[in-house]
Amino acid sequence: MKPPCDVCGGPIPRGPGWRKRCSQDCRRAHKNASQRRIYASDPDRHIAYVEAYKKRHPERYQDQLKKRPPKSYESARARNLLTLYRLTLDQYDGMFEGQDGRCAICRRPEARRNKYGISPLSVDHDHATGQVRGLLCARCNSVLNFFEDPEMFNAATEYLRRHSAQEKEVERL
Repeated sequence: MKPPCDVCGGPIPRGPGWRKRCSQDCRRAHKNASQRRIYASDPDRHIAYVEAYKKRHPERYQDQLKKRPPKSYESARARNLLTLYRLTLDQYDGMFEGQDGRCAICRRPEARRNKYGISPLSVDHDHATGQVRGLLCARCNSVLNFFEDPEMFNAATEYLRRHSAQEKEVERL
């Protein structure tokens, strides 16, 4: 008689060969637990191994990244939206459709890319209140980060107007 499954304690089915686990799920659970234990015992060693693997097999590593289900990216994105901005993915999609998929300032679609394709528009929010204002492209979001104070933004706008007027006068001469 075979001993019970060492993961769930259930009976191991009869068949050729000797197995310690009763199903594919139990084998996968055991493997994942083992990998977590190995990583927990020496995370630096694991990170060094992954970095070396990336260098030895860059094409294979990129292929593995592409094969990851987009669901994991979407679930991480949904979690970040909820944690950082208290927005659900449906609320974000509603804002995106309301802006026709374009930046709220420059009215252009996002051009920045990540490993999954075109990056989503950034969520713009007031840092003092946390209130979400709209969706911005990476370029406009970066500019707003420097000009949180409206007076500073007005001064920069006036500076650009003044210097563009001077350039026009130089061109006329």
